[in-house]
Amino acid sequence: MSAMNFPSNPSNGDIYHKWEYNASAGKWSLLVIEQADTELSVTYSLVPPSTAPDNIGDEHYITSDGTANGDVSDGYVWNGISWTNQLYRIDGSSSTNDF
Repeated sequence: MSAMNFPSNPSNGDIYHKWEYNASAGKWSLLVIEQADTELSVTYSLVPPSTAPDNIGDEHYITSDGTANGDVSDGYVWNGISWTNQLYRIDGSSSTNDF
């Protein structure tokens, strides 16, 4: 898969696609997106999602501690039929995500 190519020198509050940079935490955080009066959800866990969410576009991330504070290792987006894997290597390396 292709890298998302986050800016290399972001400032606090910079937004790139659906991500906002938090300088005090030193990482990018996914923004909450509203779609036609429907708020998309973002969930986190230690394992891949197994149930269908409410809305197309809902996202799920596998993190090191199962919460939004953990390091992201994998990501999924609900396409209305199934979860599609959205793993990105941010810096183009073979290591896990560093955001």
